[in-house]
Amino acid sequence: MSKGIQLHPTKGVNPHLTICPRCGKDGPDLVLMGIRDYYQTCPSCDTRSYGGFDRGTCPKCKAHVSGNKTPIGEHERIPGSLCKECEDVIKLHRELVEAGGVYWKCNDCHGEGVIKGTSEFAQHIRATVENGKYKDPVNGKYPAIGVAFDKKSCPVCSPKEVVDG
Repeated sequence: MSKGIQLHPTKGVNPHLTICPRCGKDGPDLVLMGIRDYYQTCPSCDTRSYGGFDRGTCPKCKAHVSGNKTPIGEHERIPGSLCKECEDVIKLHRELVEAGGVYWKCNDCHGEGVIKGTSEFAQHIRATVENGKYKDPVNGKYPAIGVAFDKKSCPVCSPKEVVDG
């Protein structure tokens, strides 16, 4: 059972609207921060926790985190749940990968997507994976196969060839 919210002396429950952590658009949540109107960043892995780390330990790398409390602005939006559009895109991407596609991401522009399973490139990538050993770390139901691009080969940020007409 929850202990409840410790009220902020001047802001009460201290409500904050959220943003989608994937796309940055308005999020669906309202977070009540109360007295914990700050965030901390893990010095080891840069994980950020709004309201601070429970027991002073980073859940990702288990490093000890103390101090370094950065205040949240009164009208600042904080990361919350995924927006409906991002949930739909992630679901579509998962379905495309389950159907033989391959995830892609760009290390430079941070673009991401799926290469459809009907492409020769996706089929080649899948053929090079060792007996489908790679499984999705979240649900283990489909191969989480992917490729990473840089600005030289990214479908979003690579220089496009100019064709004279």
